[in-house]
Amino acid sequence: GGYMIAAAADKIVAQPGTLTGSIGVLFGHFDLSGMLRKQRITAEVTCSGSEPLSLLRPLTKRQKERFEQIVEASYTSFVDKVAAGR
Repeated sequence: GGYMIAAAADKIVAQPGTLTGSIGVLFGHFDLSGMLRKQRITAEVTCSGSEPLSLLRPLTKRQKERFEQIVEASYTSFVDKVAAGR
């Protein structure tokens, strides 16, 4: 988020040791189901409505596809805002 905010500035000041990131969007999901299985820990989740994210299982194909759409839309928005600020 810092790069996107800085793109609109007239001047950017950074310390010599600053590590500046690149233009991009990152999404992560931890799947702890294998570790829990090895420890013989089981978990059950009950919910209503849309399928929630869970650390207890891998993402479903539908969830992966949805997050790919979200990441792509976020990236497009990010690039547009940075380009407008340059």
